[in-house]
Amino acid sequence: KTNNLEDPFKNMNVFKNSKILVCNNDEKKYWKKITKLKNYEIAGFPRLNDDWKKYRSRFDIDIKEKHDSILLLLGKYNYVGLSEIMTIIENVFAFTKNHFTNIIIKPHPRNINNARIFEFADSLDIKYQISKNSVFYESQKSMVMISTSKSGACMDAVFNNCPVLE
Repeated sequence: KTNNLEDPFKNMNVFKNSKILVCNNDEKKYWKKITKLKNYEIAGFPRLNDDWKKYRSRFDIDIKEKHDSILLLLGKYNYVGLSEIMTIIENVFAFTKNHFTNIIIKPHPRNINNARIFEFADSLDIKYQISKNSVFYESQKSMVMISTSKSGACMDAVFNNCPVLE
């Protein structure tokens, strides 16, 4: 796939001396291709730190229901493309129709056109729920999480022993 993301900082001179925090060298290379910013710092993966795990563990839920849901994490459309996300939704819904599985959709909080996605999902005539909870919470009651793009939120699911398809 080609990267269609434009430099989000190109018209904002205020950011020219800013530092971009990235998780690893892969992300650093990715952002260097897109932006003209030169100052990067590898911050690592905070979700792997013991302090983060202790903090998140305070929010464990008492699971009385089965782990029978698929958690569908929708990434930002400009990373993946709206048509690609619709194809993924269509495939996941087709699977669940045949296997009587619940779907929990967790949209990216900064997607500006979620209504189009949900209109499309409604047209497929499959019941689903839209989550306002965290990925950490929803992954505790899911048998698998499917992420449409690279996301640090996948680590919350892994921490809860919920396999992730990225």
